[in-house]
Amino acid sequence: MATAVAAPTTAPVRKLRIRRWLFAGVSILILVWLGPMLVAHSPILAWIIRLAARDVQGTVSVGSASLGWFSPPVLRDLRVCDSAGATVVAIDRLATDRTLLGLFCDHTDLGTIHIEQPVVHIALAGGTTNVQHLLRSSAAPPERKAATAAPKARVVVRNGQIRFRDADRNLTYGIEAFDLDLEATAPPKLKLAARGQLNDGAGALEFSAALDGAQLTVEKALVTSRACHLSARGIVDLARDRLDLDTLRFNSEWVSGEGHLTCTELSAARRVEFTGQLAYDLEKVEPLLRPYLGSQVTITGKGARPLRLHGPLTPTDGKPVLAALEAEAGGHWSAIRAFPGGAGQGHGCMVGPAEVRAKLHSGIVVVAPVQAACNGGTIHVAPKLRLEPGPIMLDVPAGPLLERVQLTPGLCASGLRYALPLLADVAEVDGKLSLRLDHARLPLADAKAADVKGTLVLHDAKVAPGPAIRAINEVLRVGSAYGIVRPSDVRFTMAHGKVRHDNLELVFPDFSLRTSGTVDLDGTLQLIGELTIHAKSHAKNPLLASLAKQSWKVPIRGTIDRPQVDVRALGSAAAGSALEGLVVPRLEQGLKKLVPPRP
Repeated sequence: MATAVAAPTTAPVRKLRIRRWLFAGVSILILVWLGPMLVAHSPILAWIIRLAARDVQGTVSVGSASLGWFSPPVLRDLRVCDSAGATVVAIDRLATDRTLLGLFCDHTDLGTIHIEQPVVHIALAGGTTNVQHLLRSSAAPPERKAATAAPKARVVVRNGQIRFRDADRNLTYGIEAFDLDLEATAPPKLKLAARGQLNDGAGALEFSAALDGAQLTVEKALVTSRACHLSARGIVDLARDRLDLDTLRFNSEWVSGEGHLTCTELSAARRVEFTGQLAYDLEKVEPLLRPYLGSQVTITGKGARPLRLHGPLTPTDGKPVLAALEAEAGGHWSAIRAFPGGAGQGHGCMVGPAEVRAKLHSGIVVVAPVQAACNGGTIHVAPKLRLEPGPIMLDVPAGPLLERVQLTPGLCASGLRYALPLLADVAEVDGKLSLRLDHARLPLADAKAADVKGTLVLHDAKVAPGPAIRAINEVLRVGSAYGIVRPSDVRFTMAHGKVRHDNLELVFPDFSLRTSGTVDLDGTLQLIGELTIHAKSHAKNPLLASLAKQSWKVPIRGTIDRPQVDVRALGSAAAGSALEGLVVPRLEQGLKKLVPPRP
């Protein structure tokens, strides 16, 4: 009886259990099937991304995702931000060509990852970048990271951008468009090819390289812009922190060159050594030198000379870069033409060809002694240019600078006019000039801070009257057309924006004038002239006879171009005589006629 009752009760229970298991199985399958979609539209995705990016010192977020077992996963609006919330990487779309199920079954092969329209923001400050700070982490021990095999992958980037911000130099620049193909295998071997445009379409970039372990072989690096063309081939050894470019060529509007470049300590001091050739065309370089040479100097010459450069590219031991770098270079000029005179007078100064050799050491450029022909004479120069510490200073050592150089109106109208103001703006001049320096220190950015001392000697010099002499000729009613410079050493100094000279004497048929005093760099005169009337002129002119008894001090003011002779000093010489009423009016009338007063 008991067996007959139990049989019909067991069968429904078994069927119920089977139904429950089938329902649970189907539910699980549905959940598994819908799982990726649920993850894509729930906070679970953000949790997974945070877990995957736990070594990033910042945040990683995704705007939206498309996930399915039998379709490739797609992430949109992917952003990587630093700890301050600033965007470092922004990706419009990231996808792989493998299905999610395929990745789940074999995560060692990521397939081809497509990254569309990424924008990378790189900020440089204090010798480091925001990318270095972003990846700096101690979350995982080095042993575990080293044991992790790199997955196989190919990364394809399209329409990417890289934007740089250099806070140390307050510069912004970047690559506005680049494509990249990268292949990774285990052990890591990467192939990279990139091309892009520089900012505002100003140039193009091409790059291709292969990484084998810790050695990156740069097969092609080419930068072309309006200002420069640069190409290189070489090897970056990451293990030795070293770069070797066996071929480096650069070409610009001003200079070009090629050679071998080695850079060690890439992550720190970046010590470089370059050996090669530098080609130049001084006529094209001249516009860059114009702020220092002035608008009245032209220089020509072209050629190629060896160039060697070595030292760190980052400040070390508290020294600026230029104070630690060392370099050796040479050059050649064909001609230097300066200070052109008036029509038909040619150039005021013509320097013949010369070879120049220079070395950079401890922030100072030392030029080997140069000797060249100059206006029929000789110029000797061996300057030193101090770059660091600033300001930039030009030092010229003591010794002869010019030897028996032919005087020209253009030369007299140059810087010589401050030391020899009576020769400024003369229409004709003949003779030789020698210049010896006691010392010369010239800050290139501040001429008023210059400190110069030396001696000028004029040999057999003959000059036509300048503005000051013409004024005296007019008031004395004499016609001295030419005069000679009495042989003597004219001492001069330049300090605090003023040039002082002593003992400059011009001798004319009717009178002699010796001057001393200062000339400001703006041309302002503060001179005292000692006027002596020659005795042989007494019979010619009663006015000269009244002044010929002794020498008279004559102040000369105004500017180099518009000198003002104080005629009242000459009037006092005739005081008490019948000519007093005649002298002063005549002098004043003659001076105003020659140099009209300014409006």
